[in-house]
Amino acid sequence: MRLKSLLFSIVILSGMTINAQVSENLFVKPTSSHRATSSAGGHISRSEQIKHSAHITRNVPHSFRGPTAYASVTNVISEEVTYAHYDIQSPDNLTVINNEELYGGVYLDGYLYAYDIYEGFQWFNKIDPFTGEILWYDGSTYYQKEMTYDYTTATAYGTYNNEFFTVNLATGDVTKIGDFPTEDPIYVLACALDGTLYAISGGRSSALYIVDKQTAALSMVGYTGIDEDYEVLYLQSGGFDYNTGILYWCEYETDTWMYVYDYSCIRTVDLETGHSTEIASTENLSQLCFFIPYDDPNPKENAFNLDGEYVFDYLTGKLSASLSWETGTTNTIQGFNIYRGTNLEEMELINSVPKNVTSYTDGDMEAGTYYYQLKAVYNNGLESVPAKTVDDADFLVVEITDISENQNVTTRIYPNPATDFINIEGINAGTIQVFNSLGQLVGNIENSRTVDVRSYPSGIYMMVINNEKKVRFVKE
Repeated sequence: MRLKSLLFSIVILSGMTINAQVSENLFVKPTSSHRATSSAGGHISRSEQIKHSAHITRNVPHSFRGPTAYASVTNVISEEVTYAHYDIQSPDNLTVINNEELYGGVYLDGYLYAYDIYEGFQWFNKIDPFTGEILWYDGSTYYQKEMTYDYTTATAYGTYNNEFFTVNLATGDVTKIGDFPTEDPIYVLACALDGTLYAISGGRSSALYIVDKQTAALSMVGYTGIDEDYEVLYLQSGGFDYNTGILYWCEYETDTWMYVYDYSCIRTVDLETGHSTEIASTENLSQLCFFIPYDDPNPKENAFNLDGEYVFDYLTGKLSASLSWETGTTNTIQGFNIYRGTNLEEMELINSVPKNVTSYTDGDMEAGTYYYQLKAVYNNGLESVPAKTVDDADFLVVEITDISENQNVTTRIYPNPATDFINIEGINAGTIQVFNSLGQLVGNIENSRTVDVRSYPSGIYMMVINNEKKVRFVKE
């Protein structure tokens, strides 16, 4: 920098014209083999640079082939904004979808979740990424400039001016975790399939970091290889191609001496060293929202074996529907939403329960036919598809008949879930058999209205009374 400043001072003081050789040394980026020059042989203007940028030779591997990427991009010269898709090896050849100016952005299960600013207001949107149609939107008070998604915990993360957040994809609401401890701006967030969260900083010392998702602390992997004479700036984005594990970075830079040389490109980033490699130029496009579609092959955490029956409490004369279900691991689940309706077109949310609950009683019901659905609620605020029933349907039907028809045949079994004993009322229990979830007989009780479950491992069991009535119960 001192040599450049000295040479520039000499030129200014003497009124001399810089010859082509000096111009080449001062303005050409070290990784470039050529640079466009004006007809006079000197440094060309920024607008002229754009006209000639297609002819700049870069060290780009011509054999590279990659996926189709989607992005919301803005041309920093014309300020034109488009939402488009392109082949990763030729990102300047855009196929425009619409003119949405989107920020952040997470692609998940066939939808894009992103922010925009419209008529001075900030909005959070659910979008069809392939048509650009906005399917749902709501006001937002704090938009994210960059976002990513962690498949291991079903959590979306975002950043705004070096603040680090989790993002609820169902609402767009954010919860701050902390501030990134760096003066350089964090432009890119990208979470690998194994849950490792990476960040790329801008400025003149661009680097790849690993992010502590609990505290926002940064551990540097290494520098990206951008020459310090060129500043990484403007809004940028990036993300993984989860099909290949490659991290792509939509990089934009300018020289830090005279700010007359701008360049943008797509880079791949080495996760072991942080070093980046340019694969294609992007014609002065600052990319605000970048993603490569990916459909998670792993099934979502969900409930299964949803079952239920009506219960008549002969002591109170009230009818209820008793539901039960099983779960796998629930590390990505907040809880469950329970829906009920008299038909599938009019289902309403009636309650939400924590993720460790596997039964629910819908009490004080009237006689009729009721439809139930159970959906898991993930850490990102979204819901799962309905849980499958024991009959492999995605809804459960419970028939609640007239009270007078049930007074002599129904029972009251409590508590459920149980830890010590289960009591049986309303029926003469001659024989009681208890089966575990594998169908194995674990208990055989004669002429008793009390079942001792203290020795049973935690889980779901089936109680068969008098070889007729079947009741599921949970041992906690």
